[in-house]
Amino acid sequence: MSVDKDQPVFDPATLEQDLAVWIAPQRFDATLFAIFGALGLAIVGIFGVMSYMVTRRTHEIGIRMALGAPANHVNRVGGASRPVLPHHRTYLSYTAVSSML
Repeated sequence: MSVDKDQPVFDPATLEQDLAVWIAPQRFDATLFAIFGALGLAIVGIFGVMSYMVTRRTHEIGIRMALGAPANHVNRVGGASRPVLPHHRTYLSYTAVSSML
């Protein structure tokens, strides 16, 4: 039994091309997982930093309330927490870019 040389060949492709088509959905899933994983780490990191800042300021807030400070002065975000906020955006953008590499 032999192959008929007069039969046309449909959709010729190399092994690399077939493998690329076969692996594409898995590669997409892995990329999506990496992006959401990085986003999750960023959220956990921001939560940790904010929790740490609140823990550090709890004593100060208690003292202010005990001394009779108005509520709008106690609730206002100020002091050491202001410079931290721009760094969250930097951290998120760095995480997003590095996860795509």
